[in-house]
Amino acid sequence: MGALTLASIGTTHPWNIAGIGLDARVAQRLEARHVMVVAGVSAQGDSERVAAALDPAIIAAQMRAIRSARPDAYRIGALLSAQSALAVAAGLEGVNVPVVCDPVAASSDGLVFADDATLEALRTLFRLCTLVTPNMDEASRLCGFPVNDRATMAGAAQMLVERDHARAALVTGGHLENEATDVLYANGTTSTFVGTHIAGGMRGTGCVLAAAAAIYLARGENIIDAITAARALVRDAIAHSAQWNGERVWPY
Repeated sequence: MGALTLASIGTTHPWNIAGIGLDARVAQRLEARHVMVVAGVSAQGDSERVAAALDPAIIAAQMRAIRSARPDAYRIGALLSAQSALAVAAGLEGVNVPVVCDPVAASSDGLVFADDATLEALRTLFRLCTLVTPNMDEASRLCGFPVNDRATMAGAAQMLVERDHARAALVTGGHLENEATDVLYANGTTSTFVGTHIAGGMRGTGCVLAAAAAIYLARGENIIDAITAARALVRDAIAHSAQWNGERVWPY
């Protein structure tokens, strides 16, 4: 088998420490090719905090343009408008490869990406997704109740599957106080991936997790093994993260 191709759909970060630029680096680390659909652009760094969605017609054209690359998996990141989410959903109709959506609502440094209308439109995408990977804050906004411990993480994951028809949902717990545990709901079963915090942290962990999970699913791994492998990559990257311009970033 030749190299797999990951297609990333999302928003740029000018330093490539998050978003679709970081996806490209994750794909390279996992020996996959990378194509992208730029749905939004952001300016982050040096006190800049602004983002804008591209025209939905441009998003749709990019979705069509990458089809001939025959992506083996898709990773959806930050979408900045309801119209963007609807354009992506239309472009994914009929796709029969793994689709992993990280419904990014805000950046680590507080830049808001998704208003309520955008999150509502994102939910229409979930029926097309093999896996959705919100963090606790995103799960709270998507589900309408506080998500702050393992029990509420499990409830949110189940809701995203049963109400919104994602095939599987992983609520990530990197912001839990005393642990870094993720909770999955898939195939009618809740599974818990227990972890501890690693000192230092790193920008873009959600991007890395979702991109890696998409690639591992494309390799034929089942959902548990794909998440386990993706989590291991994230934890390795945090442990070896590099200090750059005041940020802890992807080291590879």
